[in-house]
This record gives sequence, structure tokens and C-alpha cells, in this order.
Amino acid sequence: MPRLNLNPNSKERFKKTREIAGKRLAPASNCIKDKNGKKLFEEQQIAARWEEYSKELFKDDQPLQEIIVETTGTESQKRSTAS
Repeated sequence: MPRLNLNPNSKERFKKTREIAGKRLAPASNCIKDKNGKKLFEEQQIAARWEEYSKELFKDDQPLQEIIVETTGTESQKRSTAS
């Protein structure tokens, strides 16, 4: 490795370091963990875990309450929403 006699804060030193080291990107991961921490590698298992995770994330245990939304004119529209 060539030795550089440069100021430690110089742009040239950082540039040379980048040239030597190169850009390193983290490798893509083709696995995720289930609820118990076990790694899942199969595509079907991963898809099932994402579905399970999404359902848990957006689960809403609040009771629905019926409300009436007034629209233009004389019509009314019923809509169910969470309280």
C-alpha cells in the first residue's frame, strides 16, 4: 500500500482511501425472522410471514361506531369508522 505524506484532513487522503477501499455495499438479504427469531429462507415462508406481520401491524381491536356524514343536498351516507 503506498504511503501518503499528506495532511490528515486533506481531501487527497480521503480520495485515495476511497480508491483503495472501494465502495462497499451491504449484501442483499433473502431471509427474514419469524416471531420466535428463526430465520426463514423459503419464498413462501417469507411471504406468509409478511402477511402475518402486516395483519398484526394494522390490527384494530376498537369497536366500530356508526356515524352519519351529511352530503350535498338531502342525501345522507352511512359510514362505519373506528372511534
